Amino acid sequence: MKCSRGSVLVAVLGVGALWLSAGSARAAAHDVSFRICNQTSDAMQFVLAYHGIDSGNDNGLTTEGYWSLAAGKCSDPITRKVVSDESFIWGSPDVRRPVEVRGDIPLCIGENMESAGFTLPNADTTPCNDLNQIRAYFRPLTSLAFTGGAYVINSADVSENSRAFNVCNDTGTRLHVAVGFTNSALSNDLISRGWETVYDGQCYLMATTDGSRAYVRAYDDGGDYVLGGDQPLCTWGGGRYFTFSQATAGACSGQDEARLGFLAVDLTYPHMNLLILGRSRTRHTPTLRVANGG
Repeated sequence: MKCSRGSVLVAVLGVGALWLSAGSARAAAHDVSFRICNQTSDAMQFVLAYHGIDSGNDNGLTTEGYWSLAAGKCSDPITRKVVSDESFIWGSPDVRRPVEVRGDIPLCIGENMESAGFTLPNADTTPCNDLNQIRAYFRPLTSLAFTGGAYVINSADVSENSRAFNVCNDTGTRLHVAVGFTNSALSNDLISRGWETVYDGQCYLMATTDGSRAYVRAYDDGGDYVLGGDQPLCTWGGGRYFTFSQATAGACSGQDEARLGFLAVDLTYPHMNLLILGRSRTRHTPTLRVANGG
């Protein structure tokens, strides 16, 4: 993936259906136009997500991209037929860097900005198990300035966290990974997040943190590879996606919850850390090393 250091990758979405109950009737379909202005100093690409009439279920969201937008320019209106107007946004200069316009709504997007484009139906429910998908975290689009019929991304909307970490899979098999980390803007406790599927040879941006330590747990499909440690954190059973903002609090006693041991890892590098999961050559036991990701 190639992208200038200061450019911003942006995702815009309509998500009113997130708050509809399973039995709610769908709103009448209507056209909505999205127009985005880039007032940062670098080029960006953006992705739309919307509650469209062709979603696979009543609560589905579709993500679609990428569109390119130069610095100081605005997009042409992009019109889609939707059943909800509520919208959120996520942005980053590169999915592997800790610079983001972000919130706490997880959705799947295409990983490769150089590809011919993508459309992902039901992006809010897909487990992002595909090699070419990643999960991004969105904030309300209405948190941006709205001027002249467009939402404006200013430099102040883009922040850089002190550290971020990718989990990289060098085991020869597919892994399911969960992590723990601190982020004082989101929680006063450790946050646990998973399970993300990381294919062999793939690196996946798991989280950004204001701390100097992360926690990792991983396993493969056959149970031959299990990496963990002494830090107990709440997880969700059955390999399903979860986020616990108070991962050490309470008893994790829900029917599908489990407290598992995570391995503590010191984040050595100031920006991007690569947590490389592998196997020892002699005993084939799980290994983890930290490398500089830039």
